[in-house]
Amino acid sequence: MGDAKAAASSQRYRFRVRTADGQEVVSSVIELLSRNAKLKNPRWADGSKAVTTAHQGKLSMQVDAPGMDGRTVRFNVERLDGNAWVAHATALGVVKGGVVATQIEALHPAAGDATASRAPVPLRFKAELA
Repeated sequence: MGDAKAAASSQRYRFRVRTADGQEVVSSVIELLSRNAKLKNPRWADGSKAVTTAHQGKLSMQVDAPGMDGRTVRFNVERLDGNAWVAHATALGVVKGGVVATQIEALHPAAGDATASRAPVPLRFKAELA
């Protein structure tokens, strides 16, 4: 059943080219994703809690990527700075079993400044094919 979904989201092709003098070249297999293939269900590893830079250690992120095994996904993590979202961290992950997961270090933006506020800073992430 899972294989049918994967097959519907991608097609494999091999190209054959013949020159006028009879020479022939055959490409390796190329997999093209369907226009409907998308990264779905982005979530922090705990699945529901809001995540901030007040967390300690590593933060895990996951995205469903049906039919995209072997593809690389870039996770762009942003933090709220005043009223604007700004870049915080970037991580890469490889899709395995229709899911891609990766981690970043939960580092507060004021980590190097002992006098700065350490109030929790909200985080969010977006995922895209790399």
